[in-house]
Amino acid sequence: MPIELAVQSVDDALGFFFNFEAMFPDGEPVVFHLGNWVSTQVKIEGDRHSEINGAFLDAYTRINNELLRFYALAKYDSADIRLLKQEDLEKFEFRVKVEDGSTELSDNLKELLEKIGAELVNKLTGKQLVIVVLGLGLLTSSYFGGGSFLEYRKEVRLAEVSSEERRAALDAMEFASKRQAELTKEVIEVMKTQGEIANRALVVASGVNENLLRAATKTDNVVLSGNHLTKDESKELMGSPRRTSQSKIIEQNMKVVDVNTSDPASTSVVIEDANTQAQYKVSFADRLIDTKSRGVLFEALEGRSLAWFRLKVKQVEDEIVSVEILDVRQSEDLTGSVLAPTELARPSKAD
Repeated sequence: MPIELAVQSVDDALGFFFNFEAMFPDGEPVVFHLGNWVSTQVKIEGDRHSEINGAFLDAYTRINNELLRFYALAKYDSADIRLLKQEDLEKFEFRVKVEDGSTELSDNLKELLEKIGAELVNKLTGKQLVIVVLGLGLLTSSYFGGGSFLEYRKEVRLAEVSSEERRAALDAMEFASKRQAELTKEVIEVMKTQGEIANRALVVASGVNENLLRAATKTDNVVLSGNHLTKDESKELMGSPRRTSQSKIIEQNMKVVDVNTSDPASTSVVIEDANTQAQYKVSFADRLIDTKSRGVLFEALEGRSLAWFRLKVKQVEDEIVSVEILDVRQSEDLTGSVLAPTELARPSKAD
């Protein structure tokens, strides 16, 4: 019989997360009943009433895409939204609630994590399932991980900023206690050791927190995870847009998810990293390569198989901003080791 796990608070979640194996040594499957602590909480301050501004609409759309990819991974073993059927989309619907007469926003994240848990119950051990579901809940919760993420961004920016005035302004901000920040780091380190699905959950958590902070940089005043932020403060936490870029050549087997030839001037291709299920929308560096490679692309697409790609990847710090195809061959043409699995382990750019 599965364990009915009632997790009604952050303290409950931390207790089960770190002690589940000792509490339930037989490793029984788990059914989750999560409390309202699993939620992102946002308040947009100003004259708006019962509406969401464009910046947060965009943020929630991106968060929805991250969650859908994770649900596809849980149900169909691939983080490809195209695999989801209409009934899946109706069942797994990310909703944001706006309180009447205000701009206080909350979501139904706890319901979605319960559904993800139900899909994974026969694919993971009880311990792994608890780490994935409660770990993702903790890291995205405005009552725990949201504040820790802001504290982390503060520490990153303190290491980057040299101006004494800006450092003093950053140092005056406090979003999480030292113990809370330490516990968050421990949660992340545990999740890193629990395989592909847990590591994908870390990508989702990072995406949730980053998208909310990015929306705050375009909003005059906002309360994020219980912390008041002005637009300038949010921008300071997010970091300067003047970041250095670098390009590198990567050779790797990739799965071909989609090939779009509707534009006669440029073929658009969606590829997927076989190790991380992260997807990228890419184009060819020149027309000649495009023409020569179409046969290989369509063969891989129809067979849902791998093709070998030589890619030019442009990165700004840790973010991949563009990917161009320099060469494509059948995967068996590849000889030797070419790329560590983490090289392209970034959130999808193929939204």
